[in-house]
Amino acid sequence: MTTLCRLSALLPLLAALHAGPLAASAPADPVTPAGGTCISRLPCGEAGVVYGNDQPGPGAGGGHTLRDLQPEWTLALGAPTLSSAKLADVNGDGVQEILITTYDPVNPYSAGRVYVLDMSGNNLPGWPAVTAGPVPSSPAVADIDNDGDVEIVVASWSYAYVWNHDGSSYPGWPKTPGGYASAALADLDGDGDLEIIHPGANSRLYVWHHDGTTFPGWPYTAPNLVQSPVVGDVDGDGALEIAAGIYQGPVSPDPFPFYVWEADGSVAGGWPVMTSGTVKAVAALGDIDSDGAVEIVACSYDASNNDYVYAWDAQGNAKPGWPVRARYARLSCVALGDLDGDGYLEVVIGGYSTSNREQVFAFNHDGTPVTGWPVELNFAGGHMNVNNSPIIADIDGDPTQIEVIVKAYDHIFALHADGQLVDGFPFYLSDNNNTGTNSPTQAVGDLDGDGDVEYVFVSTYGNVAFFDEPHSFTPALAFWPVYKHDRLNTGFYAPAFLPGDLDGDGDVDLADLATLLSNYGLDEGATYEQGDIDGDGDVDLADLATLLAHYGSGG
Repeated sequence: MTTLCRLSALLPLLAALHAGPLAASAPADPVTPAGGTCISRLPCGEAGVVYGNDQPGPGAGGGHTLRDLQPEWTLALGAPTLSSAKLADVNGDGVQEILITTYDPVNPYSAGRVYVLDMSGNNLPGWPAVTAGPVPSSPAVADIDNDGDVEIVVASWSYAYVWNHDGSSYPGWPKTPGGYASAALADLDGDGDLEIIHPGANSRLYVWHHDGTTFPGWPYTAPNLVQSPVVGDVDGDGALEIAAGIYQGPVSPDPFPFYVWEADGSVAGGWPVMTSGTVKAVAALGDIDSDGAVEIVACSYDASNNDYVYAWDAQGNAKPGWPVRARYARLSCVALGDLDGDGYLEVVIGGYSTSNREQVFAFNHDGTPVTGWPVELNFAGGHMNVNNSPIIADIDGDPTQIEVIVKAYDHIFALHADGQLVDGFPFYLSDNNNTGTNSPTQAVGDLDGDGDVEYVFVSTYGNVAFFDEPHSFTPALAFWPVYKHDRLNTGFYAPAFLPGDLDGDGDVDLADLATLLSNYGLDEGATYEQGDIDGDGDVDLADLATLLAHYGSGG
């Protein structure tokens, strides 16, 4: 049978597979969550306003559009919030919860809180947890001991904590020292359990087994404070490496090192590399130029207020076109994503313009500015440099336009890939006159698995706005959906493996099916690219079933 005949016979099945989801209903009216105070919606500019659309967007049309962006609920946690929200299914019910850490509402410099909220804004049983010392770090969430339940890892100024999913303390924890930056989780020794990589407040980088025992070769004593680490197979040897910059405040005129460590605590070959100055924001890992090798991207600044964004290869060599200048980008963590669909990752970071307004930069993989960027963020009121990470995802259901979301002093901005403002933004969310070295990075995802996107916006004073939008959510287009990319805080963008994507273009489509059918029946030495999806050496019915199960997935 020819390939054409095979395809013709499968057309009814393909039509069913390719059918889109039913249209989502309009969002429900806002509700008052039990976990805190509901914030009344008031026109922007009116006395006491806490949230609302700052200005109407330019878009028009019937039905629910982003122009009438309306939260499902809002919540006032009433405490300084310098960390970023994470999304994870904590209680195992198939729906992701929202994890947020704050300083204590009453004694902000003596204690902190860790909240786990459901999609209605209610605390899960056993939460919030209370810490000794404030919590400026963001949670890391995973099943660290491979028992089927997730654990939550957070550092306060005083201790490193691990909790069970129900809020009870995990055996062997908490531990000293505390820290200011977020921990990362990774299986460094390949035993199926996750290690906890913790930058201590004493200029040491710690690695512990999940039970709190010290991982061999650690801690590492650095010349100054270690920033939140990123983790991935940097050099392609099949083992994980750990990367982080060194910082202090106030900044000195001296250059600062950027490190890459092997899992055993030894410094990787070619590292550390000296930067122009302190590295006060988190780096990112990803193959920005699609050459099959991972790059490390980080920002530093010096005592003369010069900010540089670097991109290095695994051996510490600067990539062509890097470093580049990005004014006052020093407190904005790097995010990576393919804004224009060309197969290369762009580098996105916040900063401050020469006209004293927040600004967002986007660079191509070769260091040249993306067309339409940088973008200056215009709004009435006070201004300061962007001190959070952009997130990068399709938030409006239009896969031809990827969006960038970033916080800027009482405002949440969303920008299309061409730098134009998304309808309904900026969204006003009050910081209650609070500022900090860092501010919360926003979060997007499909928390309930219904195929639609949800947004979680958080202000620097714990004002939370939750949105359940009717726009489709495509995981493959959520390049950088939360702070440090994921709930483990790896800071590593690695495209998810998509079974059936034989040509590697990010989706399973007719071209992939045609390739498999043209090779159907090969029974010796068949490759994945030919259609041997299960790796048994032939292209058979099992491979076809796998491809059809994923048909239509991806971009």
